[in-house]
Amino acid sequence: MVRILLKFSEKIVEEPITSQIILELKVPVNIIAAHVNSKGGEVLAEVPDEALDKVVKAFRKRGVTVSLPKLIEVDSEK
Repeated sequence: MVRILLKFSEKIVEEPITSQIILELKVPVNIIAAHVNSKGGEVLAEVPDEALDKVVKAFRKRGVTVSLPKLIEVDSEK
């Protein structure tokens, strides 16, 4: 699973974009965290590695800003 950060503008935040993409592509999307209101929103989600490209393209096609956040890993031995 790969984490993606989705940013929705005020213009599109009320549209059911995430559910449309899940249904159209038949790809499970796991929502980790979300902050959404009438002014826009951000959703941190996980998608399967093999579906990453088509999911990102589908969100971007609908006007959603998509980024791949870098995760920090802690090496407890260091």
